[in-house]
Amino acid sequence: MRPRVFILLAILAFVPLILSSVATPFPETVRSISTQTFKPLFETTDFFSDSLKGVFTRTRDIFTVYKQNQELRSQISQLKIEISQLKEFENQIARIQKLLPYLDRYPKTVALAKIVFRGLSFWDQDVVINKGTKDGVQKDMPIVTSQGLVGRVISASATTAHIMLLTDYSSKVSVVGQESRDIGLLSGEDSKTLRIMYMDLASTIKVGDTVVTSGMGGIYPKGIPVGKVDTVGKDKDGLHLYALVTPFVDFSKLEEVLCMARTRKELEFSRSS
Repeated sequence: MRPRVFILLAILAFVPLILSSVATPFPETVRSISTQTFKPLFETTDFFSDSLKGVFTRTRDIFTVYKQNQELRSQISQLKIEISQLKEFENQIARIQKLLPYLDRYPKTVALAKIVFRGLSFWDQDVVINKGTKDGVQKDMPIVTSQGLVGRVISASATTAHIMLLTDYSSKVSVVGQESRDIGLLSGEDSKTLRIMYMDLASTIKVGDTVVTSGMGGIYPKGIPVGKVDTVGKDKDGLHLYALVTPFVDFSKLEEVLCMARTRKELEFSRSS
């Protein structure tokens, strides 16, 4: 029934208009009645048409805003990554600048290297650097940072080298107390503490003294900072003094290191010993 009613109303609405075009003049009363009768219908149709247009416009605007929001989020994420990378680069430059004084003090430095591998546990007392024999890195080369001694090269390939840290139990370094001038053999203990062994009972080394390499042994140049004395005591046999030393280098935060060359005399001494 409803379609028929709408059709009938439409015909009735357009009849006066048709008649007005055929018969002139058409009674103004009939035209007025027709307009007043169907005005609500036309207004309702316009209202729904405008409403639908508004809905479509708002929906389109919502999708546009959503797309723009997603693009902005993506740009912000990318900017955060770039800022983080720039910050890392800035930190690396700052660390490298701290190593520059060593280049003046030890002009025989052959390579600035980056740590590329290390064990996940503190018990792993060795690391791998990204420089090797093609960069001049050789076995037994001392490795340092701006804080002090790190260890030495125990093996090298063309592009990488394996470093034994000072904290390794197998590491042995001849050291001297900078203030007392007492000489001893420093050993790693697979921990954060180093131990100086076989010091004379008459040694005057004391807590707070700085320990540096003695230059003996043919591997480490003289005067490289090692650490500070924390404890001094007698060995179990009572024949020697020992000292516990906290290293200057924070081995848990190693990133860049210097590989130091040695003189021909030092190399020959090392090979013969």
